[in-house]
Amino acid sequence: MPTKEIEFHLPSNKRDKIVVKYDPTVKKEILGMATDGDTKNGHYFPVTVKHRAFELKLLMLHWDDGLRDIHPQFISGGDHFQTLHGRLRMSISPIRSGRHRSKYTLTLKKALLKRGITPHANLFGSTFSELNSYARFDAQQCLLDFGAADVGSKEEVLGTEGPSRTQNCVIFSGKNYEVPIAAFVLTRVMPILRKAYN
Repeated sequence: MPTKEIEFHLPSNKRDKIVVKYDPTVKKEILGMATDGDTKNGHYFPVTVKHRAFELKLLMLHWDDGLRDIHPQFISGGDHFQTLHGRLRMSISPIRSGRHRSKYTLTLKKALLKRGITPHANLFGSTFSELNSYARFDAQQCLLDFGAADVGSKEEVLGTEGPSRTQNCVIFSGKNYEVPIAAFVLTRVMPILRKAYN
């Protein structure tokens, strides 16, 4: 399978873009800690994310128990993007029941930089209007265009009850890698990029 490429054009400058490249057939075995804190066996394939201001490598991790996550590594760029190295991972969970059974889901949490001498970001809940303001295009439609099965609050799309019901999430097929990669760019990369260079 040839390397796949995704481009995110930034409306503020028609020539400015984020380029993502990956090949899901290039798999490597791993023993490591998943986002649930347990050490597991699995495999991953690398994803490169490049912009004129930075370069990241994402590890698309598939654990043997069905969980997945995206683990970012900093390659080059400004200090703002170093906060992503080994942090702000994106958890991806299989859906075991309901109308989206056998698909996967992830929560759309945005990265926000804290004020301080050393740039440091944490994750917070996000609205689609916030994600739209970082991307400067329709983030929800972007995910749907990449093949998302559903996008909305956990209450709307999963029937979740309790405190997390208002969190926004996206549903997608396990064979679709464009959606989780796009979600990572929209929620982790775009907010930091806007904060760092605006």
